[in-house]
Amino acid sequence: MDRRLKLVLLVAISGALANASTDTSNPSVTSYNDTVNCDFDLGLCGYTQDPDDEFDWTRRNRPTGTVDTGPPADHTTGNGTGYYVYIETSSPIKKGWSARLKSPMVDGPRSNSCLQFYYHMYGLRIGTLNVIMTKTANDVQVIWTRSGDKGNRWFQGLVDIPMMTDDFQLTFEGVRGEGIYADIALDDIKLLNGSCFIGHSCDFEADRCLDQVTNDDFNWKRISGSTGSTNTGPSTDHTTGTSAGFYIYVETSAPRRPKEVAKISTPRIRTGSSACLTFWYHMYGVHVDTLNVVVNSTQGDISNKVWSKTGNRGNVWRPAEVTINDVGDDYKKVIFEGIVGISFQGDIAIDDVSVADYSCTSSNNGTSNVVIGISCTFEEPEVCGYTQDTSDDFNWIWQNYATGTLGTGPSSDHTLGTGLGFYVFVETSLPSKLGDTARLISPYQNSTVSSYCVEFWYHMYGPTVEELKVFVKYKGETLSNPITDLKGNFGDYWHRETVVIQPTKQFAIVFEGIAGEARFGDIAIDDVHIYEQTCPTLVTTPLPPTDPPTVYDDGNCNFEDGWCDYTQEIYDDFDWSRKRGSTSSFGTGPSTDHTYNNATGYYIYIETSIQSYDARARLYSPLIAKSANSMCVQFWCHMFGNTVDFLNIYVMNRKNEYILPIDALLSVYGDHGDKWFSQQFEVKPTTDNFYIVFEGIQGKSFTGDIAIDDIQFTRSACPPTTSPPVLLDSFCDFDFGYEPCGYTQETKNDQFDWTLTYGETPSDETGPTNDHTRGNELGRYIYIESSQPRRPLETAVIRSPTMDGTATVPCLQFWYHMYGMDIGTLTVFKEEPGFEPTRLWWRGGDQGNEWIEAKIDIPPYSFFQVSFEASVGSQHSDIALDDIRVSPHPCGTHVATPTPAQQIGEEKCDFENGPDACGIVQLEDTDQFDWEYFDAKHHFGITDLPSK
Repeated sequence: MDRRLKLVLLVAISGALANASTDTSNPSVTSYNDTVNCDFDLGLCGYTQDPDDEFDWTRRNRPTGTVDTGPPADHTTGNGTGYYVYIETSSPIKKGWSARLKSPMVDGPRSNSCLQFYYHMYGLRIGTLNVIMTKTANDVQVIWTRSGDKGNRWFQGLVDIPMMTDDFQLTFEGVRGEGIYADIALDDIKLLNGSCFIGHSCDFEADRCLDQVTNDDFNWKRISGSTGSTNTGPSTDHTTGTSAGFYIYVETSAPRRPKEVAKISTPRIRTGSSACLTFWYHMYGVHVDTLNVVVNSTQGDISNKVWSKTGNRGNVWRPAEVTINDVGDDYKKVIFEGIVGISFQGDIAIDDVSVADYSCTSSNNGTSNVVIGISCTFEEPEVCGYTQDTSDDFNWIWQNYATGTLGTGPSSDHTLGTGLGFYVFVETSLPSKLGDTARLISPYQNSTVSSYCVEFWYHMYGPTVEELKVFVKYKGETLSNPITDLKGNFGDYWHRETVVIQPTKQFAIVFEGIAGEARFGDIAIDDVHIYEQTCPTLVTTPLPPTDPPTVYDDGNCNFEDGWCDYTQEIYDDFDWSRKRGSTSSFGTGPSTDHTYNNATGYYIYIETSIQSYDARARLYSPLIAKSANSMCVQFWCHMFGNTVDFLNIYVMNRKNEYILPIDALLSVYGDHGDKWFSQQFEVKPTTDNFYIVFEGIQGKSFTGDIAIDDIQFTRSACPPTTSPPVLLDSFCDFDFGYEPCGYTQETKNDQFDWTLTYGETPSDETGPTNDHTRGNELGRYIYIESSQPRRPLETAVIRSPTMDGTATVPCLQFWYHMYGMDIGTLTVFKEEPGFEPTRLWWRGGDQGNEWIEAKIDIPPYSFFQVSFEASVGSQHSDIALDDIRVSPHPCGTHVATPTPAQQIGEEKCDFENGPDACGIVQLEDTDQFDWEYFDAKHHFGITDLPSK
């Protein structure tokens, strides 16, 4: 035998023995089928590339060829000596292309098996990894899938393979995402005997059966009977319901201090995509703090809080069930965290902990004390055997105290009328959207009498409450017409509803909540009861009357004597402040009011040193009387600072209270200097009373204060105004959009708009892959999308702000990209008041796959605008623009010559002429990140310096 062959065989055999001896993940689980098992260290193990896909998987033992994507090493060894397979997504690979790696044929397992593998999906543009099982040409199914960036680490994939008689083949399919940062890797594939699931259960009767955690402040205690403090903790366990039964708890008496934490953990468990944790908890005492449930990976690098409750829940054991999703590790642990309150009356207890291999549903939560039926107060079990409909858009939530959004939903339940009582509700904040449905289905009940009365209490409060429908559902049949249908805002009260039904066979009751157009649309139900024949009589207390709001003729205010009945919105992120003198931050805000122009006068403003970026503060005028004529609103504003964001003004009709229009009537953006300046807008005739809403938006740092003063209403049209022209020397790189640069889309004389984007355009063989400014996928540019429904010769026009060109011949400089088989045309026009547009520049056809610079001298005139018109050629004719600059001098007369390398350090550089004017470059390989160039004068964005 050849010595090399002997060596290979010995290495293979010893490697297999080593793997067998060191795989201690589960001693009872052994390899099921070696035709599937592969760590790729010695090759592809019989796996083959699919000849019918677009590209192949690649075997590798080092990082992939693209930074910021792919693994640093294989999973088996973790040190770069082992191999893995991956999909390389750099050019020429295109978005949506698939690479498929096929296993050998596998004998059908005679018992349940577990497919285990490790995957790595790290990168900004990650696509999809699918695992496909093929039995025959007509029996192909995706049995596992993941999409998107999961972070720079290996994750475990687990798929249960049921017992079957058919042979099958496994295919691992990688689908390329939208860019080059999309490498997907695969390693350590195994097919194991037995289920993927390893669970745990504990009732504490025999021992503690959970593990104390060492990185906490103190320990949980196992006990029977009462805890050592009065008016806190349980007096019996949950399992037996007697003082002889055991449970565990955190003792919050001395020497414990507030906010100390006790942690206790399950042994290691293993789940597939999800499992169900059930337990009972007892949180009784006036100073009970918090009980958290956390799922940790055994590597310790992932920690997810999956459940939390805070405060006094009453002297009763309550059930909980929590879905545990895959955290990407071989094993995970469930950790219970008890947090100490401010006194000894804060004991927290748990009992009957179980992790089971099924999806969490209230009809299978392992809680034998649950009474299953249509009638439900929602106090003990979360949903009395009610189940969520899996075919709807989102779920009902079990809750006590108030819902999470101010101004909607109840503050307490109906049963107890306190924060300790529970109800169920639909949460209509994001990500739910208008029209989304959530359906809650009661247990089924046999029909034994001719008619029943269904009684329930509902709470529908908020300006965007949509609809609550109730159905009778027969087993095995779809829903028909609702038995009751409630719509709109009913006020902050619980209301009773009854309806008589006449079911003919086994039936259930279905509650369907429908989301409104904003987050103020929570719908709650409580105390569902079903009675034979008729409903009991109930006398309710009439709702208290409400006074209509006062209507004003105007909203004039100089804020000298107060707020003039202006009010803060309760649903925004922070409030406007009334102030005199300077604001609290340097380099932003006014130092005087506008009325008196001194430090004793008052104005209002938003303080931007505390809030997070894009937080919003809204101020409502008094309710203004409707008018058959236009009304002019004039005011003064002060917007000074490097990070000033938008001031938006809305007109909101009384009937749409708290629902802002999509578009502001007036928007003012950015730094206008340390001065007060006037603004005005016109309110058109209206048939409803209305509010004026002033919305200030937090910028990216503390230098973003916005102030207003001297609001004046006039019941007539606004006088005409002429916007001051923009001075020359402006630059737009589109990284913050085109609106902050003052550019506007044509609305009448073209067929479509320019599109703001980053990365590559959606069409193959046309358009750029990166912007010009940054040269990467993070920078933005504008382009025309030429795919259908666009037609040849259709045009898109975008226009600069008005500029003052009276004193010089300005230079227009921009970069364009015209790459594609049938490129149309790009034309630049100068537009002057009273004259036809003058064509300054034109290009047509394919100019190659690169950014090209253009420079144009603009003939002098008083005021002018520059417009860019792009026309469609065919489906492969995307045209792009970036880095538009207008300079106050002719082209070529003010060019900064790069400083020779030997003179750097001897010359002055003020960076006024661009990031590369002084010859300064980045060092690519000897530092950790880059310097950036910022055009603070025009607030038009950050530009990368060139690299070398």
